[in-house]
Amino acid sequence: GLAGFEVTLKLSGDAATVSNASYPDAYGLTTDPITSADGRSVTVEAADLTDEVTPGAADVTLATVEVNATETATGSTTLRVTDSQVDADDGGRIEPALESGTLTVGENGAEAASSQNEGTESADETASDEPDGSDGSGSESIPGFAAGSAIGAMAVLAAALLARSR
Repeated sequence: GLAGFEVTLKLSGDAATVSNASYPDAYGLTTDPITSADGRSVTVEAADLTDEVTPGAADVTLATVEVNATETATGSTTLRVTDSQVDADDGGRIEPALESGTLTVGENGAEAASSQNEGTESADETASDEPDGSDGSGSESIPGFAAGSAIGAMAVLAAALLARSR
C-alpha cells in the first residue's frame, strides 16, 4: 500500500496558474502544499497514515490542484508531474502511471480540459472534484469551465497519480 508521497506538478505556458491545492481527508497532512511565487508549480506531500490505499489500488487521488485561467492569456497549458517520490508501506518505491492534463484558454476563459496518458499503464482519474475555492483575484469558479477559473476535472486528471506497483 501507500505510505506517503511528495509530488511536484508544473504548468507549461502562461494560460493558467495554480491557485490552491488540497489533500483528501484520508491522508495525514505532512506539509501544506507549496505553490511557487509565479503560480506555475506546486509541491504536495502527505502520508497515508490510515492505510486507505492498499496494495494493487487503482484510481487513487493523492491531491486536488486548483488551476485558474489567467486574465490575459489565451492558448494551452499542460499540468504535468515533474518530480515525484511515492513510497510503499514496505519502504519500497512505487512507480505510478502518470497522467497530464491540458487546458485550452480562449477569449471567453477556459474552453476545454482533457487528459493525455503519459505512462505505459492505464491512468484513470476521478474527477469530482479536486478543487475547492477561489484565488481571491476576482475570478469566479464556473462549472463546466465556462470562464473565470478552470478547476476540478483538469486538475484532478493532472494531479492524481495511480498508486499501484508495477
